[in-house]
Formats: sequence, structure tokens, C-alpha cells
Amino acid sequence: MEKIRTLLADDHQLFRESVVDILESQPDFDVIGEASDGIEAVFKARGLKPDLILMDVNMPGCDGLEATKQIMTDLPQTRIVMLTNSDTDDQLFAALNSGAQGYLLKSTHRQVLLERLRGAWQGEMVFSPEISGRIPDLLRHPPRSLLEDATGG
Repeated sequence: MEKIRTLLADDHQLFRESVVDILESQPDFDVIGEASDGIEAVFKARGLKPDLILMDVNMPGCDGLEATKQIMTDLPQTRIVMLTNSDTDDQLFAALNSGAQGYLLKSTHRQVLLERLRGAWQGEMVFSPEISGRIPDLLRHPPRSLLEDATGG
């Protein structure tokens, strides 16, 4: 069985340890590294070349959105799934715009998390159930603040 080589980026060590325990309990996941901020995530991604990265949005220094942009530039084949507490439309849209394969809330049930991560690895766009219904409207009507940033206005 091919294992999904996974990197986890989150600034909370206890949370990282819990997610590592969940993933490592599965026969198809192999956690190959951890990062506590976006800068470390970019550095480790370049060196380890993971199949999948679970990335928090809000981290000190370089946040997960900027780290995602940088990683996708260097490693476009890597799947990045945001795993965060933040469910704002601005951050959700920015994550998708940065190249994220999905957006999961930390409140996601363990089995749903595993199913979604497997789906992301296979190329599916994945979202927490609470978010998925908002995606079509968000794509039709992006947050104004992000459109203004993109156009310089």
C-alpha cells in the first residue's frame, strides 16, 4: 500500500501531536515532518517533498496562506489542505486562490478528516461540511476586500 507522505504545519504543539496520532494510526498515512510556522513549513516542504500538507491559516511570522503560495510555486504537485479554526470567507477564498486543495475546520470529526484528506490526495477539492455549501456563492461573489487587493484598488 502506498503511503500518503504528510507534513503538518500548525503553531500549537499539542494539536500537532494529536493530529499526528490520528494519521499515524492509519495504514495509509506517514507523517514525515512537522512545522510550527509558515517559514518552517516552506523549508520542510522543499526538503521533504510531501504528498500532502495540512496547514493552519493563522501562524506567527509567515502565515499559512503565504506559505501555501510559496509551496505551490515550488511544488505544484503537492496537495495542501488548510486545517484551521478560521471559517471567514476572506481566508477561505484566499486559501483557494493560493492553491489550497481544501479547507477543513479543526472541529471536523476524525473520520470526516481522514476521508477528506484521502480525497485531497486523490485530487478532490475537500471542505468541512459546514463550509461546502458556501463555496458556489463565494466563487460567484468573492470578498470585496480580496478583489480590491488583487486589483490594487
